[in-house]
Amino acid sequence: MTAVRVGESECGDCGRPVELIAGQVASEGLRWWASYTCAHCGRMIEMDGWGIPEASFREAFLRADGTWGLKIHASGSQAVLALKLLRAELGLSLVETGRLRDRMTGVVTEVTLAEVRHLQQLLGRSGVETSRIRLDAEHG
Repeated sequence: MTAVRVGESECGDCGRPVELIAGQVASEGLRWWASYTCAHCGRMIEMDGWGIPEASFREAFLRADGTWGLKIHASGSQAVLALKLLRAELGLSLVETGRLRDRMTGVVTEVTLAEVRHLQQLLGRSGVETSRIRLDAEHG
């Protein structure tokens, strides 16, 4: 798991600017972490969580590792199972799940590298075959 710069934040103790770094990994689920150390007062903060992190973290991961697409190689009941699993994991509505179904012959969702790895692990445990593809040329 590589650390990436998320951006500047503010120290919770002294209010001075700090550099927030974060990482994301697919290991026993999708996990993320973030931390900073204030050069002025020495406060050290670490936080972590499960699932999709806040937008500023995801944007930093996308900048660092690129945008990845998930392809599902399934039909019939396997395709239905894949959609059911993705709906539950991503918290999708029925309408959003229908959009994924309409894209089953190509990239069904665009995510970070750790997120695509996590989705591949999730689907693979149920026997659904998948692949991933890097979508942005600048990281190619």
